[in-house]
Amino acid sequence: MVLELQPLRFSEVYGVDITDDILELSQKNITQCKVSEVKLVKSSLLERFIRDTEMPLSQNLYLSANLPYIKKGDTQNM
Repeated sequence: MVLELQPLRFSEVYGVDITDDILELSQKNITQCKVSEVKLVKSSLLERFIRDTEMPLSQNLYLSANLPYIKKGDTQNM
């Protein structure tokens, strides 16, 4: 995702997920794609950024999400 947005520049880039397996896979992808500026955070969307004073939300925010909107097996609502 970050590579696709070039030449845009971000002061900080975070990959966020609540699942350790996904964060591990993300780290492999980050390493393989040589995108060192991505920091991985275990959190539910913006939860950690809202409550953690060391990771405040900036005034300008670009958010891209791949959310599980459809329940598994619920092909009728796809």
